[in-house]
Amino acid sequence: MLIQIVVIWLILLLSIFLIGYALGRRKGIMEGINKGLSIAPLDIRKKSLELGVCQICEQKVERDIKL
Repeated sequence: MLIQIVVIWLILLLSIFLIGYALGRRKGIMEGINKGLSIAPLDIRKKSLELGVCQICEQKVERDIKL
């Protein structure tokens, strides 16, 4: 009887842990995707300005900077 109660508690605790892990992982993946989507355009623009060539259409970027 005692062994059955211990096994039930272990199964319950393991289930709770796995559900928490799955939900946390899903939330983390979604946050990572959103962060990547917000950073990607800035990274593309930075690389285009550094190289002088557009990374999307490969057109030469004119540098018209006046100080």
